[in-house]
Amino acid sequence: MAWVCPICEEYHIDEDSVILEVLDKNNKPVKHGQMGKVVVTGIVNYLIPNILYDLGDYAIDSKRKPKCGRLLTLMREVIGRENDFLLNEKRNKVPPCKIIDILDKIEDLAIFQVIQKNVVVHYLFKKFFG
Repeated sequence: MAWVCPICEEYHIDEDSVILEVLDKNNKPVKHGQMGKVVVTGIVNYLIPNILYDLGDYAIDSKRKPKCGRLLTLMREVIGRENDFLLNEKRNKVPPCKIIDILDKIEDLAIFQVIQKNVVVHYLFKKFFG
């Protein structure tokens, strides 16, 4: 549905086969640069159409115009799947990439797994998120 353009360095949305929207929790389009859930409507399958299908993915919408010459809309970043997010003490979603970015910087750490048993993974949030 979307692919990274080597020139734009963002995702081009395949608008010839799908309408892809990045929506907030009230199902309204997010402002450019904000994270929201990805909802798609297929425009190719006439027999069994998927209309406003919630993929369970989160992404960040882009405000940029393609510099590669293509006319396809851009999406800035795919953040992750709904069930991969952690919750902080305010029950806000924390994308897995935030945790992975921190853990990737630890020297000699080859493999890791994060399991959230409570609302907060206390050590990581206090140390890295204040």
